[in-house]
Amino acid sequence: MRRGFQLFLLLSLLFTCTAAFADELDDAMKLERSGDVSQALDVYKNWLDDNSDDSRFPDVLLHTASIHEKSSDTLETLEYYLPGLVAVDTPEVLVKMAGLASSLGLPGIAATYFQRAASFGGPDADLWMYDSLSLRFTMGEYTDVRVEALILAEKTRKPVLRDNAAALAAVSLAYGGGSSDSVLNAIDELNRYINKNTPVKSPLLWFALHEIALLTDDYQVLRYSEDKLHKDFPSSLVSYITDSKILEWKSPSSYIFHPVSSAGKSVQVGAFGSRDTASDLRLRLENDNFVSWIEQNGKIWRVFVNDPSGDVVSRLIAAGYESLF
Repeated sequence: MRRGFQLFLLLSLLFTCTAAFADELDDAMKLERSGDVSQALDVYKNWLDDNSDDSRFPDVLLHTASIHEKSSDTLETLEYYLPGLVAVDTPEVLVKMAGLASSLGLPGIAATYFQRAASFGGPDADLWMYDSLSLRFTMGEYTDVRVEALILAEKTRKPVLRDNAAALAAVSLAYGGGSSDSVLNAIDELNRYINKNTPVKSPLLWFALHEIALLTDDYQVLRYSEDKLHKDFPSSLVSYITDSKILEWKSPSSYIFHPVSSAGKSVQVGAFGSRDTASDLRLRLENDNFVSWIEQNGKIWRVFVNDPSGDVVSRLIAAGYESLF
């Protein structure tokens, strides 16, 4: 049904085509409907090669990318033709590329696409920047994420996004500071923010305070954050999580900050009590051309490697990482 609707939309564009271009796109759609997707892709791409200045270019590009069987091929097609887009259309495509990269378990690439989309400005630019920072948080880039999240919290005019950015900055301080003082400073920072920005607009702010308090066993702050969460956001998903009404979930930080490893295939290659040890392994893996990232569960730092083809274990062993298995 969805494919048919896409074809209908694309067909409607043809009424404004010149005869030659109409014939080319019409031929591509006929091939697609007949099941010859490979040949249809060739014809669509020929049209894209010759018509980067056509107003229908972004629609044809998105449709062409969508009919690939593999998400990686979709991403490659979008990247190849991205320079042909005019500025007004580029952010939309970049955001779609970010979503595809996330589905492939490529948080670093997805974060870059979101950041590039944000650089074009517009009403959603701050949201895209937050998405970029969220993905980088899951990769353990706490210091840089904190700095940029604080800037975002200051500049955005969207109250919910401001709360989320402040929460991200504080949790980055708690996780990245490397000391108990950093955790206490993160709690103080959130309390100051809350006092200055009442009423709180996002449940994630209380949830962030709750998570940081878990690192200190500060039951007074725990009860306070839970009470505020239940009072101000009684029907929110995070309220159910703190009540343990949801039995299976990742750590609060992973929930708040959009984990991506579960969206694609991945293999855990290490679990450490030290963030630095996990970061060292991730860096070695990246240097050996493996896509790797870090997720934290409580006081354990887990290192994952992207495995879209199901053969990453054998490739890791061949690269000298047999001790990981």
